[in-house]
Amino acid sequence: MDMLDKLNVRRAVALLMNGVHGEELSKQLLEFQSLFVRQAYRRKRTQVSLHIPLHKSMLEEIWTSANLSEEDGKWRKIGFSTEAPKWEIQRVGYLGLENMHEFVKKDTEKYQKTILEQVNRPAERRCPFARTSIEVTELLCDYWDVSTGYTTSTSFQPLLLSFDKIHYITVKSFFRLWNEMEATVDDFPKVSALVRSQLKFALRDEATKQLYEFEKDMLEVEYKVIRDRQLKELELGDDLLSKTPVRNLRERLYTESYEFVKQQRRRSMSNKKWRFYRLSPNMKFLHYNDFTNKVLVREGVEELPERIDLSLVTDVMTGPSLTTTDSPSRRSFNNPNDLTFSLMSGPDTSLADFLASDFVQFSEWTDGLNMLFDKNIGSKDTAEFIHVLTEIGVKVKLLDLSGERVEIPQDVEVPNKLPVIGNGFYYDDPFS
Repeated sequence: MDMLDKLNVRRAVALLMNGVHGEELSKQLLEFQSLFVRQAYRRKRTQVSLHIPLHKSMLEEIWTSANLSEEDGKWRKIGFSTEAPKWEIQRVGYLGLENMHEFVKKDTEKYQKTILEQVNRPAERRCPFARTSIEVTELLCDYWDVSTGYTTSTSFQPLLLSFDKIHYITVKSFFRLWNEMEATVDDFPKVSALVRSQLKFALRDEATKQLYEFEKDMLEVEYKVIRDRQLKELELGDDLLSKTPVRNLRERLYTESYEFVKQQRRRSMSNKKWRFYRLSPNMKFLHYNDFTNKVLVREGVEELPERIDLSLVTDVMTGPSLTTTDSPSRRSFNNPNDLTFSLMSGPDTSLADFLASDFVQFSEWTDGLNMLFDKNIGSKDTAEFIHVLTEIGVKVKLLDLSGERVEIPQDVEVPNKLPVIGNGFYYDDPFS
């Protein structure tokens, strides 16, 4: 990622997202977007350590750039709650440290003035910079699904690729609203909820949103307008759904929903002569066999002697089936009735060709394979299915709480396993 950033790849991809492009390029742009979320998730999960020279130097630069005298409570002066900053920042990991460090580097003079202004205020009136930076990183991770590592978005999110710039602007917005609210330390969660509300508003129509438009929404919209909008949201219950325990619940349920759909999609793959496919228990091979009649295939792979080594698969290619005279460049992606796809090994070698009977089956098969290979979800139906499963799970858990207005427990228990469906599926072989 560091090398890609030096080459300005993110900026180039964001420009492509705002341009005119065909279906194949769109697919690749969404793949990059999905991988960016995965990479951000890994950085968020990477713990900050003073034994790592880069991490230590970044923390030291955050302190020295504040230009304060080193006295007792130095880390508290720049907005940490304790004198052990690495433990507080673990909530957002290395990603949070990067964002905080980038804020300091982007405008060191502004950073110094901000810290000095807060130090000169009464303790209860200070807006803690470090805590604010960490909170904003968490808000952005929640919004863009970085907290789960899997994005369900099937539309472009070019501002996601400017994560550090969005963080910088949002931190400034947090300080602005803090001042206009005349907030105290106890009001920190209220300011965070207000920033979350405005962030959601500012990132509407994100596919066509420019950075300067986002900045204008975050820094120039009047406090009263933001507050009135938030009150309307609270009436609809968004205050409940934005609580930290509920956010954690949603993350866990999303992961379980994704795994459930992943299992369901990959088990729904079978292909007349009658051909039956089944994924091996270790998920490294796709076993199959041809039958003259439709028969019951027992559990396991003993009756399926033929197999495809999935480590040889380089892509799941959609479009007309590959033959000895076809090449991927001749595939058409514009026909809505084209429900064929192939497991490719290299640019012009097909390991297996499939023809689905309808679009639902096509989505199940292709998404099941893409999820198996950790590639981007291809259909809006599957993305919406995961989203719906997650939201239903959250609402079911909250159903008996919202009406009584009781406190949300800090630890919400989630079932260890979701139901697993059967795997005895048969489909016609179009090539018999």
